[in-house]
Order: sequence, then C-alpha cells, then structure tokens
Amino acid sequence: MPAESRPTETRPTETRIIRARSGRSRTPSADSTANDDTTRVSTVDNAVPTGGGGPREHADTTVITEFVPGHTVGSITHARHGVHDNDRVEESTQPPAAHATGSDTTVVTRDPVADLLEPVTGPAAEPVGGTGTSRGPLLDWRSWWSWRPRRKVPAFRDDPAGTRSADVPVVDGHPVARPVTAGLASHDLTGPDRSRTVATVMAAGVLLVAVSYALGRRGHPDVGTALLWPGLITVFVAGVARLLRTDTSRRERLRVSVLLGVGLYFCFELTQIAAVREFDELLHLRTLLDLQATGGVFTPHPGLPVSPRFPGLELLTNAVVQLLGVPNQVAVIGVVLLARVLLVYGLFLLIERLSRSAYAAGVGVAIYSCSPQFFFFNAQFAYQTLAIALTVLLLLVVVDRARYGRVTAGVLVVMTWITLALTHHITSWIAVGLLAGWTLCAFARRDRADGRVLARVTLVGLVATVGWALVNISMLRDYLGPILSESFHQAGSVASGETKSRKMFTDSAGTPTPTWQIVALLGTTLLWSVSIVPLGPFRFRPQTDGRQATLYRLLRLMHLAFPLSMAGTVTPRTAELSTRLSTFVYLGIAAVLGLTVASYLATRRATRQGFLRRLTGAFAIFVFIGGTVLGSGADWSRMPGPYLVIADGRSIDPYVVAATRWANTELPAGSRIAGDRETGTWLMSIGRQWLVTGLASGASAGPLYFSTTLGDYERAVIAVGRIQYVIVDTRLADGLPHETFYTENGEAPMGTRLTAAMLAKFDTQRGSVKVYDNGPVKIYDVTALGAAAPAAAAAASPAPQATAPRATPAAPQPAGGAR
Repeated sequence: MPAESRPTETRPTETRIIRARSGRSRTPSADSTANDDTTRVSTVDNAVPTGGGGPREHADTTVITEFVPGHTVGSITHARHGVHDNDRVEESTQPPAAHATGSDTTVVTRDPVADLLEPVTGPAAEPVGGTGTSRGPLLDWRSWWSWRPRRKVPAFRDDPAGTRSADVPVVDGHPVARPVTAGLASHDLTGPDRSRTVATVMAAGVLLVAVSYALGRRGHPDVGTALLWPGLITVFVAGVARLLRTDTSRRERLRVSVLLGVGLYFCFELTQIAAVREFDELLHLRTLLDLQATGGVFTPHPGLPVSPRFPGLELLTNAVVQLLGVPNQVAVIGVVLLARVLLVYGLFLLIERLSRSAYAAGVGVAIYSCSPQFFFFNAQFAYQTLAIALTVLLLLVVVDRARYGRVTAGVLVVMTWITLALTHHITSWIAVGLLAGWTLCAFARRDRADGRVLARVTLVGLVATVGWALVNISMLRDYLGPILSESFHQAGSVASGETKSRKMFTDSAGTPTPTWQIVALLGTTLLWSVSIVPLGPFRFRPQTDGRQATLYRLLRLMHLAFPLSMAGTVTPRTAELSTRLSTFVYLGIAAVLGLTVASYLATRRATRQGFLRRLTGAFAIFVFIGGTVLGSGADWSRMPGPYLVIADGRSIDPYVVAATRWANTELPAGSRIAGDRETGTWLMSIGRQWLVTGLASGASAGPLYFSTTLGDYERAVIAVGRIQYVIVDTRLADGLPHETFYTENGEAPMGTRLTAAMLAKFDTQRGSVKVYDNGPVKIYDVTALGAAAPAAAAAASPAPQATAPRATPAAPQPAGGAR
C-alpha cells in the first residue's frame, strides 16, 4: 500500500506463529532458504500495541507461511476430544511458562478478534501456500492490506456479561495481543474442497427445474410449479450450505458463489432457451437486430426509443456474434451469463475488501441472491443486467486501486465509466451519486488525499453520464417524464385518500397469490426491516476502519433505505420503480448483513455453530422464496404453459410465431402495425415491423380495440398513427390482461375488458381487409380506413363516443414501464 494511504494510528497485531527453540530464534541459513517454510518478518511489520502507546517489537522472529505437520498456519487451537473447533483459541490466563532447553513449542501472538478479519476463510485462516497439489498458490492477503481495521471485541452468547472479553487487555481502545500456547495436536483449519459436489447437486436442481418446465409446456403448469420450487431450493441450498460453513476455503467460497449465480441464471433461462420471450428482452432484441441490419447505433425504436441511445449491451452482443460467428440467441445467453459471473465475482471481492473476510463475502453473495431482481429481471437480456455488473466492478476498482497502480487504475476507471454511461441511464446516475457521497464523506473525515482521488473519479463519471444525458435530453424527458409524473400522481392520490392503493397479492387479471407465498413475502419484508434495528443477532455491528469504511457506511445507508423501497409498492407505477431500485438497495444489504451474520456465527461456541448455521440456512430459504416471488410475480410468470391473456412469455405460442413468420415474408419491412402488448411486440422485434405506440409514434393504437364499430374516432386514430395493419388475437376476449393493460397505458379505464364483439368489428367493416388468418390470430389491412378519415378528424383527435370508454389517441405513455 502506498505510504500516503497507510493509516497513522497503531493497529492490533496480525496473527503470527513464532517457533522458538531454547529461547533463541531459529535463523534459516542462506542455502536452505528455498526449501524452508518460514519467512523472515521485519521488526516494524511485527510490531504490536503496548501500554505506552508505541510499538513493541518482537525481535528476530520467524513466521510460518506454509503448512507444517503438527502445526497450523494462522491461528492455533487445542485439540478437544470429539470436538473440532476451528474458530476459537484456548487462551491461557497465565503467561506461558519458560520453555525447557531443547523443547519445540509453538507460540501464537494473535488479535482476539482476528478471526473476523482474515480475508481467506473468514473466522478460520488457511495456509497461504496451499496444502496439496490440487490447490494452486493463493495470493498473499498481506500484500492487499497492510493494516487492520479497528474493531470492537464481540460479546459471546455464553458470556453476556462480557467477562471473557474483559480478560483481554485493552490499551488505547485496541485489544492487546496475548501469547497463546498450542500443542502438537493442532489441525488444519480448512476442510476438503466440496465445490465439485456442490456443482453436482446444483446440476441436479437445474435438471429438476428443466423437468418442471417440460411438464408446464405439456399442459400441466400446476404440476410443473410443484416441482419448480424444490429445484430452485436445491440449487440455493447447495451453495448456501457451503458458504455458511466456517471451514470452507476462500477459493471454494468464490467458486460456490459463482456457481450459485450461474445455477440460478440457468433456472430462469431454461424457460426460453430457444428464443427470448420476455417483454423487456424483446425490446432490446429489436435494438440488436436494427444494429445488425443497418450498421448504425441510433436507429429509431418503435417500442423503446431510448434503447438505441444506450447501446452498450447490444454492441457487446453484436461483437460476440461477429467474432465467434454464433447465432444471436447463443450470443444473448453468453453475454447475460458473462454479466452474471462478473456481478457475483465482483460483489464477492468488493465485500471481501470492505470486510477483510471471505466468509462475510460468501454470506453477502448468498444474501444478494435473495434479492427480488436477481433470479428474474437481472437474468434477462436488458441493459440494467449489464449495468449493475459494471457498477460493482467500478466500485471494486476504486476500492482496490492501490493494487493496480495509478495509470492502470485510471484507465480502468475511465473505460468503466464510459461503458456504464453508454449502457444504462439510471444505473450510471446512481453510480455517480454513490461516488459523490463517498467523496464527501472522505473530505468530512479529513482524508484529503483519498478525497482528491475520489473527486477525480466522480468527475470522470459526472462528465461521462451527464454529457451523454444532455445529448439525449429530449428523448429521456419524453421517456422518463411520464413515468415519474404518473408515479408522483398515484402516490399523491393514495396519500390524500383520493384513490385506494393497488390490490395486494393478486395480478390485474385477478389471479391470487398462494397463501404460502404471501407468508414468505410478508416474512421476508419483516425480516429485512428488523435487520435495521439492533435486535438479536443484529445487535453486533462490526465496525470497519480506514478509507474503505466510508463506502461501507454508505452501503449501510442503502440498507436503511429498504423500508422506503417497500413503501413504494402501494401503487402500480411506484411498485414497478421500487422493485427495480431494490437491485441497488440489496447491494447495501448484502455488504452490511454479510459481515454481521458472518461475525455473529463466527463468535458463537463451536457446539452451537452447527445449530445456528442450520437455523440461518432455514431463514435463508425463507427469504429466498419471498424475494423470488416479489421479483418474478405470479406463478404463471415463472412457468411455461398454455396461452394466457397478456402474460409475457405465456402469450407467445405457435399461433403468434406463425403469424410473425408470415409477416416477415409477406409484409413490407417497417410496416406500421397496431397490436396488443405481446403479439405486437413480438412482431415488432422478431419481424422488425413498426409498432404504433404513444411513446414513439405520438399516437396510441389502444382505443382501436375498445369499440364495437369503426366510426370517425377510430378512423382518426388510424389516420393520426398512419396505421397500415391491425393484428387481432381473438383470445384477448377470454379475460383481463395479467400485465395491467392490453396494448399500453392509457388505452381505457382500469378494469375495462375486451369482448368478442369488439374484436370482430374488423371482419364486417368496409375498408378493412383480412390478409392473414390462422384461427386465433388475424391480420387486417386498414390502409383504406385511414385514407377515408375526415380531414378535420385526422387533424385533431375527437372525443370518445359513448359506446365505450377510450383514451385520447395522442397521449404518449411508455409501452412497458421503466426499464
């Protein structure tokens, strides 16, 4: 670490093993240095706090950095009959007796809370060089951190009065290291690597999920749902069980964390392994197809006009297609999988840097996998999926910049900022806000050197994000303006009592949420809310110190914002926004509670740790179910099956696919069409037709469907939108939409249902020509109706007729909410 970043205050000593023979230090000879398993440590590095406040040196000492039979690297425990306690050290109340001449005794000088600070295995340290041929050499964590953060000595469950910690001498607020003796019965602190077993169990869970999806496609979605949850829980438990153990090595924790993220991703992706079917993914697929067809990045988008202005995701996917020569679907899966690996890997390292504990990092990843967006939305081909991974990597580079050097770190920061600014607008703005808060806190604690560095990083991000936002200011205003105004309007109406909050635990079609899922939802919300209050296990709040502590406290503020994110679920629009923002709130929850839970488990008695791990695992399963249900919605959204009215992938069936194929070959490219939310979006993305929407076209085609006749008003809608073809799926009359609206927001008053008569009017109206019919899906040519519209009606949209409530055709609203 550079001299300017080294804290000036004295830190507790690091865990050290000193081998002494006959009271004299053993000095390795020059010719035996290569084969010796010890390392010479300078007196400065081996300094510990003393009563006088200055450093007390261990002169001429030798530190073991490799595993030696009969001894343990890191911390030493006495052997107990029938009990293997890797997390505690038996402390002698008496100073060690004088060693007899010729004896070979191991003496350990250690920090009483050093178990919580080791970034290799958490509460139990691991040999730095590895213990077998199956493990390569690990990076020496002493090269990462040259000092220890100040920590409070934790109270033990079996010693509430604090008498055990009171026995530890404290000078100037620091626990003073005490010599501890250990015999030859010490054992290795890490267990065998079980990552292959974990991968096998996870594969079995993914296979069970695949079987459930196959049953759903065969028309048995209820049976498939009954198998889906055991499969998901199998994948989750296989990872969490290893991450909660104290004898898991750092390497295995990192492997299991990545396996957990990848396993849950494939559990989602198997629902659409052949082609993307989710609404948001189809919008970004259209951007990718336009990029490949035109070679330009700013091609107008009919469904999401802002997407071509932030093409980072599509540019990366197209590069994979061009370099590897793979189909688009393979490239889409590869890019999202890469983003998932980078997110989990970066989050693990970030929490490890902040907490000095790989144990806390693994627990933090397990907590983040319970977030509402992790399983569903952040596994989709959408720009937030890549942007959240870039944000985590940016924070990691800034935290770990001393390792890279000034030039390398600067290049990485600039490149990450530019990529993030070109990928997602809101995520880049949140990242700027986080870095700005970090900078202000650094100056507030009078760390000017760190504050200047952070200020430069924030300035680069501010220039990149604000500059690109100003270039696209009009498009962002048209896109985000209606979303924010509608959110404030709905929230204000509920707060003033003018309108009721949305109906909880049911979708817009009236499909109820199962009772056991409601219990999981409420319990998860309650548990995360209680974690803010210092009660029970959450009373122990480990403190970090130094420059990284500022970021840790900012993440704690994000943890405190959890109740606010839940309060936003009272209205439909604010519920969508709050669920999306939970992606960032859970970064704080993962970092803070990862260290809290790991510290709590590590300071319990060894005889109670097994029970506490199982109890923690049970709570983890509970919150995983609650978070997954909150983020993915009703069961139909997770399970393939028969057709449902406006239900994302459940509305894309062979009839819709056949109509799309016909449109690709028979209709002119870029034909202006009107369609429902699912069929129209599929034709727009896969068929590359122009779907008329209020956001991109300035005219909403929704009112065309909500009438029994095609009068002057409907003709005006066709003329204003220059609509050429209308797609009608007669199954829309089977019920209310599961996704709030049939076509787009503002089409009709909430709860208005389409009828068969409304959809059949195109068959009898003169000027409407049916050009395609496969049974449920029909396509009509309505060009003549638009040409025959009265000039006055075409110039200004008339008021709706009394036959059916309608929205003004020129009212622009986003087609699918904030993305």
